[in-house]
Amino acid sequence: MGFSFRGLTSNALVSTPLAAEQDHKDVADVPAAVHGHTSMDVSRPDEKLGTPRASSLSGSDDEELNKIDTTAESGVQAVQAATHVWTKRDLILAYIFMWLIQFFVSFTSSCNGTLAPYVTSSFQQHSLTALTSVISSIVAGIWKLPYAKIMNIWGRPTALCFGVGCYVVGLILMACCNNVKAYCAANTFFYTGYNSIDFSMTVFIADTSKLKNRGFFVAYAASPWLITTWIYGFAVNDVIAHDGIGWRWCFGIFAIIAPFVCAPLIIMFWRNEAKARREGLIQPRTDRGPLAQKVMYYLREFDVVGLLILATGLALFLLSFNLYSLQKDQWKSPLIICFLVFGALLIVAFGLWEKWGAPVTFIPWALLKNRTVIFTYTMAASLYVGWYIWDSYFYSLLVVMFNQSTPHATYIANIYTMGSCFISLVYGVCLRYYGKLKMYSLFWGVPLTILGVGLMIQFRQPDENIGYIVMCMIFIAFGGGVLVISEQTTLMAVSKQQDFPALLAVESMVIAIGSAIGSTIASAIWTGIFPARLLANLPADVVDKMADIYGDIKVQQSYPVGSPARDAINASYGETQRYMLIAATYTLSLDVASSTLCSRLDRRNMAMLTLSPSRIAIVVVALTLISLLYTLGFPTQLVRPAQPIIDHYEHKNVHTEPIVPAPVMATPTDAAIAPQITHGDGPAAEDDQRWNDAGPAAGQATETGIAEYEKDGGRWEDKDKLKAAETSGETRQTRPPTTLATHAIPAPTANATNATTPAKPKFCKDVAGAPNVMVVFRTSKAEVQEKLPAHIKSLLACVPNFAIFSDHDGSIDGIKVHNALDSIGSETKRTHDEFREYQLMHADAEHKPDVAKTKDLDKWKFLPMVNKAFHLKPDARFYVFIEADTSLSWTNLLQWLDRLDYRIPYYSGAPTFINNVQIAQRGPGILLSQGALRRYAKSYSELYASKWEPELGKGCCGDFALAQAMSDAHVEFYASWPLMQGEQPSTLDFTRKQWCAPAVSWHHTDATVLNDIWASHQNWTHEKGWDVPYLFRDAFADLVMPHVQKSKGEWDNFSGDTKIVGEQGRRKKLEEEDERRKQHAKDKDGPPEESPFADPPHNPRDDKDAAAIADAIKDAADSPKKCQKTCERVEDCLQWRYKALGDGECHLGKVLKLGRRVKKDEGWTSGWMIERLGEVIAGWECKEVSWKFYQ
Repeated sequence: MGFSFRGLTSNALVSTPLAAEQDHKDVADVPAAVHGHTSMDVSRPDEKLGTPRASSLSGSDDEELNKIDTTAESGVQAVQAATHVWTKRDLILAYIFMWLIQFFVSFTSSCNGTLAPYVTSSFQQHSLTALTSVISSIVAGIWKLPYAKIMNIWGRPTALCFGVGCYVVGLILMACCNNVKAYCAANTFFYTGYNSIDFSMTVFIADTSKLKNRGFFVAYAASPWLITTWIYGFAVNDVIAHDGIGWRWCFGIFAIIAPFVCAPLIIMFWRNEAKARREGLIQPRTDRGPLAQKVMYYLREFDVVGLLILATGLALFLLSFNLYSLQKDQWKSPLIICFLVFGALLIVAFGLWEKWGAPVTFIPWALLKNRTVIFTYTMAASLYVGWYIWDSYFYSLLVVMFNQSTPHATYIANIYTMGSCFISLVYGVCLRYYGKLKMYSLFWGVPLTILGVGLMIQFRQPDENIGYIVMCMIFIAFGGGVLVISEQTTLMAVSKQQDFPALLAVESMVIAIGSAIGSTIASAIWTGIFPARLLANLPADVVDKMADIYGDIKVQQSYPVGSPARDAINASYGETQRYMLIAATYTLSLDVASSTLCSRLDRRNMAMLTLSPSRIAIVVVALTLISLLYTLGFPTQLVRPAQPIIDHYEHKNVHTEPIVPAPVMATPTDAAIAPQITHGDGPAAEDDQRWNDAGPAAGQATETGIAEYEKDGGRWEDKDKLKAAETSGETRQTRPPTTLATHAIPAPTANATNATTPAKPKFCKDVAGAPNVMVVFRTSKAEVQEKLPAHIKSLLACVPNFAIFSDHDGSIDGIKVHNALDSIGSETKRTHDEFREYQLMHADAEHKPDVAKTKDLDKWKFLPMVNKAFHLKPDARFYVFIEADTSLSWTNLLQWLDRLDYRIPYYSGAPTFINNVQIAQRGPGILLSQGALRRYAKSYSELYASKWEPELGKGCCGDFALAQAMSDAHVEFYASWPLMQGEQPSTLDFTRKQWCAPAVSWHHTDATVLNDIWASHQNWTHEKGWDVPYLFRDAFADLVMPHVQKSKGEWDNFSGDTKIVGEQGRRKKLEEEDERRKQHAKDKDGPPEESPFADPPHNPRDDKDAAAIADAIKDAADSPKKCQKTCERVEDCLQWRYKALGDGECHLGKVLKLGRRVKKDEGWTSGWMIERLGEVIAGWECKEVSWKFYQ
């Protein structure tokens, strides 16, 4: 129910009103029926107002008269009247239905929490899993206040119907969501409904039970957790199984069942309320007058002003704890500071409004000054702060340091759920006969909780028996279960019936704040201490893997138990957990003071014990000082947060600049592209010579050719999957680079342009913005003469400000080449093997450098190169860093940059992941703004020698090091795909996403492909003008489309969405696999492995297009013609390729791709569906230029 430590609820219990003349007793002594509040008693249908009760489920005979408070709100009057007509049978049935509802909602909420990672993963955004609960957790903290008012004004049945409606809507939205944002919205509805239902059940218990029995009945309502804790995991496992129903159907089934589970209790509520109306127990509602008066009445009754103040304050305050880790400056971020300050001020303003401004208050001011209320809240806050400090990394501790399996770790973690639910039932019985709440808290709950956490300071260390941890968890469960019930039951005894919903809603608010603070403290301790201890404890041979160990629990588990590395990890866990447990124990010790300062209810003095304003001020100041000292005692060094993931297509509404319509080229139109495709058959036609290795293209001054694809390169996977998957270490989410065709690049002729003052072609002579951009090339001595001349004759003729950085000082065509490595420390050069080749180059000017070895130096160039480039041209607005095989569209780049503010710190490029950090790939180009480089230069002077250079020696890549450095400089990453992307025209998947986007950069281009792209762009600009963007559509029309044919021999177009192999080939593969399994069984002296080819992995009948190709599938791999016919039968097949070797292979593709010419002995024939391709392209009409980037 509500906020829980994994089981027993912390929703405050409902209290009964206390008459002024009533004896001041502890809970068990207080009668339940006072001022019309009926306990869980037998009611006679003919009972009237003021008629004494005759019998009770509790067997109490000393009940006072039950009366309906006619001055209370209408919802309160209705429930007071309805309790007069409940029968014993109805009450028993109602409590059974209530238990079923609690069972259902606890089961569904557990399933939802477990399914969340699978939902986000289905959208390739697993890293956003934690954020899915941000809004829902805030709603849980603030929703109960307005919901409490709904219950009091409109009644319990109406409020419960509203809660069930939100619950069902949330489940339906979850089942239908198509992205993480929609799932987050669904979660908000779901948890709004969940908290409403849960709160209604708590209020129902208070409405129908005696005060002395209420603790037991609340424990009864929490008892479903004793069952659901053990079963929901198996249910989720079946849902996500390969043949399971999937998470969508899971949520859909819950949405169907929920109304039927809740309907019986709602019907009983309505029926008894209607019965009370028929008997005249509920007064008719007075006419509120015209609509305007009704609106004003409800605005006043709901205290809309107070609600807005409090909801806004809580939302800002709690959001700061959820979002600070995503900010570059974390707690120093202006956004987080504003959230904290204004959130706290608004919460204080709510109290002031309640005191002096509210016409109708949520809570009487006397209750806000009540000593018992105040210290019950402080006890709840300290309990939850302490809990989240020690429990946040408890599961990790179990599976790593204590080497527990996942099931065993889950069982241990669930000890609190089981123990607290069990002990609450026992405690409820104790309260029935001895109701001294303060004694139970002070001498049972608080000591056991502190004892359990304090003992773990000793036992949560390496080499301790896990049994001690189990013992401590039992202590905590038995103590925490008592404290939660005590807090709730204490609050109920000091409020009137119409006040307790708001009083308990405030408790939920306090708990939400305490939970957020506890989690934040735990995170601060963990990130401040654990990595430092790892660095100190890890053996020297694994220190370079510290980042992987710190960031991945699976890596921590991968080291064998007893190995030096695992022992170091365990020791680091123990040292870190020690600080967390000390902090938690200190926090929990505040419960001693809180429980001591709570007043005992005294028979001789019923007056509420209150605090004067001066005493309140003293308490606030004291708590503030304690919190300040507490905070200052924690480590302040926080590890940098992960880079935020920004996707152009998943976050269109976040920080996007409205697309400004730009001139769209008049020709060729999208519909006109297809007819221009060659309809030849067989080998390449003459117009393919431009892409043919065999001969030069007509009109070309130099030999040209398309880049060769690697002979051993496998089938390329879908680009969207590559983009979504995360990698670690040096593994990148990019396609394997193509092996560039080897073509001689003509040396510059005698009359070549002087590169220091290159002649500008007419089309880029006066391009606006050119002087504001600095283009920086990164190359090496081994390749500078091979790759740079093509750029000198093309791009650099238009760029007024550029620099070339390499691993040596020199020049090319009169252009200075800067040594990016001359500032590297001598000790670093001496101790790292990569610099041996560097030293040979500088020791012998005639030394011919090894290309592979010079590539090892690349990672060292990035950081000094960026710093040097900034100081070479500090007044440039933007800096673009590219490689020698990167083709840059100059006019597209300038139009893009014209839309950006150079003062904003931009770090942008084509995204990829390394070590779960999103970075800009170096190949397609990296864009940095002046604002970014000013921050970077400052951090460079402070951190390069002490931090960045040492870390470079342990890291993999220069672009990853640059991303880390930018993060240290508080510069955020922005993804700029597809404007900057890592393919060349022949290997790019042309899809609707990038069709209308400007092509800013291409990668893996050799000199001939670079010349082709440059010539195409030059011709376009001559015809359309520099201010008309050159789109991917135009690149396709000029560079790809002329080479597309129905059938093309000696060509591989990389089609790979569906693979069909010949029957003989498939049978042979199965036989080979069977033989392998038999050999494996023989080697291992065991039974053969189960064949993974029992169902062939490429069985076309498993494909969604199976129905369309059923007749042709058996012959598809027989010949190119039959493969082509098969593609024709598949509705969305756009191209195909056939391999004649072996038993034949037919591959079908659903994306447009050109591919490459191959040698005859490779056996490939490819083709495209011409008419279908034309229809698809016609549907991609570009009505406006798609600038997909963030500002």
